[in-house]
Amino acid sequence: MATSAQGHSEFAARIHRIEARGTGITEMLTGDERQIIGARKALRQAKGTCTGWVVKTPLALAVGALSFVAAKFTTFSIGEIPEEFSHPDYILGGEVMLALALIFTCRLFFSLSHKTHMVLSLAGLVAMLGLMHNLVHLEPDLWAQVFSYDWVANVLASTKPNTAQFRDMVFTLG
Repeated sequence: MATSAQGHSEFAARIHRIEARGTGITEMLTGDERQIIGARKALRQAKGTCTGWVVKTPLALAVGALSFVAAKFTTFSIGEIPEEFSHPDYILGGEVMLALALIFTCRLFFSLSHKTHMVLSLAGLVAMLGLMHNLVHLEPDLWAQVFSYDWVANVLASTKPNTAQFRDMVFTLG
């Protein structure tokens, strides 16, 4: 009977605290309940912050970079583009739009939902947009396996290594 009376008195004390209009839930809890809730909060915070951030941050950058390579490969695979759409600005715009669509799809697939992940994906897209030709200069045989030897020869002839290039603007790196 002593435990039942003790339970009633704890319940009555809790009701009294609620009626006193406490400012927060912690005023309605006993000491043991506060420790349990604090431990659960700490466990929830420690669970996903470290490993998720370490893996997802470089993954977001890689998704942006690889999405542009995939878009470039798609436009290369299409082959002959009709004359009215073969303007270089239209082709580049189509590649960027396709890369953005791939980025949004990969964000859903890899759960890259944070704003930072989107910014990093866009940074990877922009970096690959201006620097992809440097990778072709580093490994032309590898790129020729994916695209073609003619495409690689065109890139090697029209660009210089160690440069950042966007349309007609060329910036020498290092």
